[in-house]
Amino acid sequence: LVECGFDEASAREATCRMLEESLHLLRQKSPEVALTGPVKRRDAGTIDRHREALLAKPEYLAVYDALLMSTKRMTGWMD
Repeated sequence: LVECGFDEASAREATCRMLEESLHLLRQKSPEVALTGPVKRRDAGTIDRHREALLAKPEYLAVYDALLMSTKRMTGWMD
């Protein structure tokens, strides 16, 4: 987020809010039900844009891809 123009404090706050909401949903529901985002929506365009943005950081792309495969399996959306 800092590389996108957020200052450090705002980036940390936004990240914490996303993580807190994810944990809140997981406390109440199964991972398959709690999952949100482009995989759940089967939004291949957004996923492609995320991957494209991460090409300059191969270590981040590797993590993204691993999580992508896991969430695709959870939702039954495999290529």
